[in-house]
Amino acid sequence: MSLDALQRSGRDFAERKSGVFRPPRSRGRPPSDIAVILYTSGTTGHPKGVAQTARGAGPRRRACRRFRRVSPKTESELATAYLPMALVATSSTRNAQSLVAGFCLNCPESPETVMADLREIGPTYYFGPPRVLRKYPHAW
Repeated sequence: MSLDALQRSGRDFAERKSGVFRPPRSRGRPPSDIAVILYTSGTTGHPKGVAQTARGAGPRRRACRRFRRVSPKTESELATAYLPMALVATSSTRNAQSLVAGFCLNCPESPETVMADLREIGPTYYFGPPRVLRKYPHAW
């Protein structure tokens, strides 16, 4: 299903079920409410969880929009989210960008199948930290 079709479906549902979606401001205090808990990888110590508020997520969305201007991505792009979903890198480079640009985000079946899944998916947009790029040079 395309992003446009999904959005249309949501709008149609909201019209049929009046009031089912309350405006976000009526559910809490968006600027100070926790939007997501992100984790560091622990490369400089123990992994740490960081609670990001809705206010803090705003700059991330703006950064994704700016990135899209310098590196345009479209709905036809394929990306793979193989890093843990709660890592800051995954959250900002994959999850947020896919929502802003509308590209397809694929998740590997398991850590053991990442390389086979990458070959099967054939991502057109790939993000990887230097450690991964050095470990699998034959994949690029």
